[in-house]
Amino acid sequence: MGNLFFEHSLVIMNKQEKRYNFLKKLEVAIDKDDNFSELDSILNDYYTEFQDTPEEAKQLREQYPEFPKITSILYLSHTDEEEEYEVEDSDNEIITISEFESGLLKIAENGNKDKFISKYFTLVSEIGYIPDQIYEILNKNKESILSIVIDAINDRITVCKKDDIVNSEITDLLSIIGNIRCNESTDFLNSLLDNYMKEINTYNSEQWKYINVDFFHLLDCMVKQQNKKSVSHIINARNFFSEEYTEYIVCQIAAGRITKGKPEGYLPMEAIEISIPSGRIMQILSGNKYEYNDDFDELYGEYFKINL
Repeated sequence: MGNLFFEHSLVIMNKQEKRYNFLKKLEVAIDKDDNFSELDSILNDYYTEFQDTPEEAKQLREQYPEFPKITSILYLSHTDEEEEYEVEDSDNEIITISEFESGLLKIAENGNKDKFISKYFTLVSEIGYIPDQIYEILNKNKESILSIVIDAINDRITVCKKDDIVNSEITDLLSIIGNIRCNESTDFLNSLLDNYMKEINTYNSEQWKYINVDFFHLLDCMVKQQNKKSVSHIINARNFFSEEYTEYIVCQIAAGRITKGKPEGYLPMEAIEISIPSGRIMQILSGNKYEYNDDFDELYGEYFKINL
């Protein structure tokens, strides 16, 4: 019985790692505008290996947020090309994404902060992944959006106890800041990181000011800004930790990606893999039957060769 359970667990882990590797290759291939044959080839292999149902394809966007482009493509391949997302708003009306966008901007322009935040969370909860076109529209209207989002984040930071809902809401709101590239966004994120580090000496599991702020997601938002003003703030945060800590390593990667102009990746997921490599776990569980190759240097080595 124990052996059967172990073998079943190993099969599941193998499948998960195989899917992760496929999605990683596909996400890279999408950005190679001159090489659609490679994308088609990998997609054919993916479809041969995985026969996702529409529901499974939808869940991929939540399970693998570091691969937003390919998971959206896989989901949309299960829907009618002419069909728009539909979202149920707070007034229990079904509205299309385009209607949602225009309505959202009107709400922001009218200064109705609470309703804007409520509708944004409705979108997040209904479709899981915020399409790039929404961030583009918000970016064009940042004058009326940023102050609303920053106020909403600061309001939630006042909840000084561990709360999954508050944590999730701050994370979703930070994603808006991260995707609206401007000095105001960068300055807010830099200040938030500085204040986070100032308070870290008073950390405790119950009552800590920044208990609901995801450190790695904050760094990821700073990387998305691609503003080199953030590098010194990230290095200051890095130096608080010992070199063997995951926090130190991820700070170095974040600073390196800004320095080299590489906004790809999703640091929260990468931090988990760096801390607990899934391949290494599978190797241990299989009694060294599973071959594990440490690819850390291949993925991140260039960021540790920079003088920061």
